[in-house]
Amino acid sequence: MPPPDRPQRTVVLVAGLAALALAALSALVAARASALLSADATVSAAARRFTAGHGWWHSAMMAVTHSADPIAMYCMLVAVLAASLLARRWWPALFVAAVAALGTGARLALLHLIARHRPEHRLTDAYGFSFPSGHTTSSALAAGVVIVLGLAALRPRWARRALVAVALAWAVLVGVSRVALVAHWPTDVLGGWLLATTVITALALALHRKVDPHASADSAHRGGSRGARRL
Repeated sequence: MPPPDRPQRTVVLVAGLAALALAALSALVAARASALLSADATVSAAARRFTAGHGWWHSAMMAVTHSADPIAMYCMLVAVLAASLLARRWWPALFVAAVAALGTGARLALLHLIARHRPEHRLTDAYGFSFPSGHTTSSALAAGVVIVLGLAALRPRWARRALVAVALAWAVLVGVSRVALVAHWPTDVLGGWLLATTVITALALALHRKVDPHASADSAHRGGSRGARRL
C-alpha cells in the first residue's frame, strides 16, 4: 500500500484536531464552565443588541437561517442522492447517506446527552436543546458534501476554488445567523462546525478512492513517477 500523500496527511490532521476540539468543547459545555458561559453570554448579548437595532441585518440573517431549515436540507440530500444514483455512481451516494446518518446521529446523541438550554429573548422561533446547533451542523455537512463531491468532479482550479469558497461562506453565514438571531449560543455554533468537520473528513478519508474517480489514477501516476525517478 503506498504511503498517504500530503493532502491525505492534512485531512488526517484536520480530522484528528476537529475531533479533539469537539470532545474538549463538549466537556466544557457539559460541565457548565463559568468562563465559557460568561463568554457565550457576552457575545450573545452583543449580537442581540446589534440585530434588534438593525432591521436590514435581521432580515438578512432570517433569510440565511431559513436556507438551512430541515426541509431545505432534506431536499438537497434527496437531490444529491438522486443525481448520484441516476449517474450510477454508487459510492458518492453511499458517502452522502453515511454523512447524513453519522452526522445526524452524533448531533442528536450530543444534544440529549448534554441537554443545554437555549438563550432567552430569541429573535426567531427555536425549540429544543441547544448544543450543538442543528442548522449549523446540517449546513456545514451539506457544504462538506458539496466540496468533496465537487472537487472529485471538477478539474479546473478556478472552479474548484470557487466551489469551496461559496460552500464555506454559506456554512459560515448560517452559523453566524444562529448567533445573530439568538437561537443558539456561540459555542453551539462552534460545536456544529467541529462536528461537521470531523464527520466529513473522517468519511472522506474512508471513501476517498471510491468517491473520487481521479484519485486512483493520480495515485498511480505519482507512484510511477516516483519509480521512474528511483530508476
